[in-house]
Amino acid sequence: MKITYLLLLSAFLSLSVSCRKDRDAEPSKKSHRIKQVLLSDKSNYEYEKLDFLYDGDKLVSITNNLKDNSGSWVVEEKIEISYSGDNILETGYENVAGNLEIGAKSEYVVQNGLMMEELYYILKGGTWVKDNKCSYQYSGTDITAWQSYNDENNDGILEQNGKGEYAYQDGKLSEYKNYKKDGYGSWYQDNKTTFVYEGNKLISWIDHKPDGSQGWLNNVKVEFLYSGDYVLQRDIFWWYSALNIWKSLGSRLYSFNSDGYLIEESEVEGNKMTCEYEEGSGNATCFFYRPEDLVYGEPTFKSTDQYRLINHIPYYKRLKFR
Repeated sequence: MKITYLLLLSAFLSLSVSCRKDRDAEPSKKSHRIKQVLLSDKSNYEYEKLDFLYDGDKLVSITNNLKDNSGSWVVEEKIEISYSGDNILETGYENVAGNLEIGAKSEYVVQNGLMMEELYYILKGGTWVKDNKCSYQYSGTDITAWQSYNDENNDGILEQNGKGEYAYQDGKLSEYKNYKKDGYGSWYQDNKTTFVYEGNKLISWIDHKPDGSQGWLNNVKVEFLYSGDYVLQRDIFWWYSALNIWKSLGSRLYSFNSDGYLIEESEVEGNKMTCEYEEGSGNATCFFYRPEDLVYGEPTFKSTDQYRLINHIPYYKRLKFR
């Protein structure tokens, strides 16, 4: 059974609210890294917790905890991370009848600080076999393309089933194209995303879908509200074609301390994520964010990562709790 932890929180703070810049719990000017993430509901009940453990400056485990009926934290899932040079191995465990049992394994191939390939394994008859993978290409340190593969026929052969391309202008991401295969094995462009900047600030992006006749229709739009260099609010809209207008789907709010650390993310319904930090350097961010999470203007938690691979996590990998 595949571990579900990495996808559990992907739907958490979906859309909503208005915001403030919190300067209360300010860390010292020393280096800090993420220590704990708490999720709570509108009644401020804390129902889920992520704990991060390091060896030196490298993340070695992430523990996902849920509260039981008595209000005590119980380990639901755990990821253990090991390193061989620049390459990384993740092993996932899940709570089965009170025992942590192995459930998934992933391998990352890194060259010169860039993520080149990701491989996912599943257990079949007690043996780990490749289930899917993703590979990446770059220009300098800018990701330019990815390709995904899976074992669609369950025969041990990985076949390409997806790909994406990135275009840049003046050093900024200007367009993203996503492709899929039709029933005949031919590639077609499934969607595209365009980006709008004011100076170096990304102020919005729009996702488009095919109109069926070589053109494009509006689909989803995201706009960002800044205070200085910080994104304080993210507003999302969907295109209401019957009236040719954008309809709001809500907002998401972000709070930072004076050192620029993300300390809170919230939505109007009251769901909230809070981040706690500790002194030291770490690489936790690279296990949670895709490349466009950083260029799409999405605030990320602080990990003081020293590795360039932080910018090159797979497009489709949903290792995030937002």
